[in-house]
Amino acid sequence: MTRSAKVGEDVKIRIAKRLRLGGRDLGLLLINVQAARMLKEFADNRGKAADHIMLFNQDGYWLRSPDPSREWGFMLERPDLTLKQTSPQAWQAFWDASNGQMESADGLWSWTTLYPAQNHDQLIWKAASLVPHSELQAIRTHIWGIILAASAVLLLLFGAGVAALVRSRHKEQLAQQEAARLAQVKGDFIANMSHEIRTPMNAIMGLTYLLEQGGLEDGQHALVRKIHQAGQALLGIINDILDFSKIESGRLKLERVPFSLEEVLDHVAAIMSTCVGQKHLKLVVSSAPEPVSHLIGDALRLEQVLLNLTGNAIKFTERGEVEVKVVLESEQDGMATLLFRVRDTGIGIPPEQQANIFNAFSQADSSTSRRFGGTGLGLTISRRLVNLMGGTSASPASLARGANSGSASGWSRGSGPRP
Repeated sequence: MTRSAKVGEDVKIRIAKRLRLGGRDLGLLLINVQAARMLKEFADNRGKAADHIMLFNQDGYWLRSPDPSREWGFMLERPDLTLKQTSPQAWQAFWDASNGQMESADGLWSWTTLYPAQNHDQLIWKAASLVPHSELQAIRTHIWGIILAASAVLLLLFGAGVAALVRSRHKEQLAQQEAARLAQVKGDFIANMSHEIRTPMNAIMGLTYLLEQGGLEDGQHALVRKIHQAGQALLGIINDILDFSKIESGRLKLERVPFSLEEVLDHVAAIMSTCVGQKHLKLVVSSAPEPVSHLIGDALRLEQVLLNLTGNAIKFTERGEVEVKVVLESEQDGMATLLFRVRDTGIGIPPEQQANIFNAFSQADSSTSRRFGGTGLGLTISRRLVNLMGGTSASPASLARGANSGSASGWSRGSGPRP
């Protein structure tokens, strides 16, 4: 067998196997493998990494090494040319695991196990690579450089994102502040205009009243009455807008004074009686529950809510009746929860429109304002007032059976007649 230490020359690998049968030696089987081509292909297939690739036999001798002087030591009977002698820690790790990676004093070892002879697992080779510490440090430095560069880019992107978010939030805050300022300006303008318009309207109403009391012909009297009615309608609109602007701006304050609930209901019945009389309707206003006939709160605003709900019911009812009812739902520790319900036999409200009727300037459909008039603020103001009183409002209704508008709120009980 030719011996050589250089890959590419005439290199042979000898494999020997004793043949035995029934305890008797039959002979010795020797196989010589021409290894030059195999080892060259093993190195060439690794490309640039070939400088670090090594191949060991099962005794730790180099079959392939970046340093040719270490190769084929078993042929020269050189046990010092084994990995077991030069790096025992690495060799032990090779045999403890079929493949793996470890760092030793030599550098970073990586290895795997090969079986060069088919169906012959006793012939074991180890393919390994060694990256010295100097190269390993260079690789680590390069990787850290990439990581640091990527981190710097990410930090820049993060900083830019944060800056953009801050600018966006700042713009949003400025927009909200500007919207609030414009809303305040609008509210102030509406309130001022309402005051300015209401003053001459009151004068017009007073003058028409004086004209009605004077000696007028029938035709003139009818015209003055129409002027008076139109003025009342316009004044009602102005009052609604003024109340709405006060509520929107948070300037509407409720009183807390003793009052008689029965007097409030009587006043509502007296004011609404003219309206139902003109339409030949029946108005039923229930009496106040006896235990809570005297309360503490804002009687004027409660009356306004009841007038809005009752007036709305009368407006949309052509025949039948309108009922105003007060129910004591609960009473505890000097607080009474009352349900004010206004029921009518009018056209009702479609289910899909019920959620919108409490919105500002909203009515059941566009034809409503043309037919019945109004700004669509009455129910909105009523709901806001009920909320300020600590209650809730709702309108369960349908086109088939008219409407039921109601509000529930808590009231402190009074102890006697209103002073």
